[in-house]
Amino acid sequence: MTTNSLDPNRRATQTHAARTPAAPTQTRPEPAVAPPAQPSVSGSGWTAIVSNDGGASKSSPLKNARFTNDDGFARIANGQVVLGVGPIPESAKGVVTKLQQSLTDMGFADPDWTRDGKFGPQTERGIRNFQVNASRMFPDVKVTGKLDAATLKAMDELAPPPGQQGQTKNVPKGIYVDPKTGKEVKLKALALKDEHRTFIFDDKGNVSKIVINAVGKPPTEGMTTGNKNSRTNEGLMKVDAKWDKDGIQRNMRPPKFDPKNYGEHMLPLSHSDGRNTPHEFHGTNHGEQLGMDASAGCVRHSREGARALYESLSVGDRVAILQNSDKRVQWR
Repeated sequence: MTTNSLDPNRRATQTHAARTPAAPTQTRPEPAVAPPAQPSVSGSGWTAIVSNDGGASKSSPLKNARFTNDDGFARIANGQVVLGVGPIPESAKGVVTKLQQSLTDMGFADPDWTRDGKFGPQTERGIRNFQVNASRMFPDVKVTGKLDAATLKAMDELAPPPGQQGQTKNVPKGIYVDPKTGKEVKLKALALKDEHRTFIFDDKGNVSKIVINAVGKPPTEGMTTGNKNSRTNEGLMKVDAKWDKDGIQRNMRPPKFDPKNYGEHMLPLSHSDGRNTPHEFHGTNHGEQLGMDASAGCVRHSREGARALYESLSVGDRVAILQNSDKRVQWR
C-alpha cells in the first residue's frame, strides 16, 4: 500500500493554520535454539548474550499465561537472548507471534495488523511504545525497541490474561487537572503522544478500551507541504461533532483532500475554552503508519479504534491530548 505521510487535517469551517487504565480486561554462545544463518548484531534478531545449559525454562520468572511454558520467553526473561529486528530461527517465530498478539491486545498495534511471526518495524515500534509506558513504573526498562529481560518482565506484569484486552495497571484515570485552577475535569478520552495510545473511559473514569494512535509529524522532520503547524496541539478539548463516512464526505474538502484518508469515523475537536483547533480524532486507511508521528496534526486511529471512539463519545464530551503522563492526569 502506498502511503502519504501528510494528513490534511482541515475542516471546511476552519482556517489552514492551527491556533496557538484498574485497567480494561474487556471486557542475552546461543542456547539450544538454532542461531541465525549470519552473525548477529547485538540486539538484532535472536541474539545470544550468555552461555546456556539448556535449562532456561526451569527457572523462568514469568507468571502471565501468555508467556509461561515457553522456553523462548524463558531464555529472554533469564537474560540469555534478546529479540529484535532481524533474522530469527523458525523455532522463535512462535515467540514473536505471541509478542505481536500481546502488543495488539494492549493497544500498541493495529488490530488489522497481521501477526506473522516476523520481527519487523511495526513490532519494533510497538515495543518502543510499550517501553515508554513501562519505564514509568519499571526503571530498568529502556526504550530500545528490543525485547530484553527487563521489557519482558514488565510486559509479563502489565499484559492482561490471554484472550483479554487492556492493561492491568500503569494506566491513567479519566481525570484531567487544570494546571491553572487545580479544577478536576472528567474525561471521556485521553490521547498520549509519546506512547501513541488513546484511552477511552467509562462513566466512572475507568479505562474501557485502549487503542493505538498516530500524531502530528513536526515540520522539522522533513515536511515541506501541507500544514506547517503540524504538531498535534495539547491540552483539554471537547468534541464538537460526530461524523460517519457520509459526514466526513460532506464536511471535509475533496477532491484535493481525499476523505478516504480519514477512515469512516471522525470526531472534530476544539479547545475547551472555545478556541478553534484543526484537529480531529479519526480513522485511517494507512494502518502501517500507526504508532508513530505521521500525521499533519490530527490524532489518527485504527478503524476499530476510530469506531470505538465514535460509539463511546458524545458531542460536548471532554477529551485531552498530552505529550506524556504529566501532572495534568492522574494514574493508577
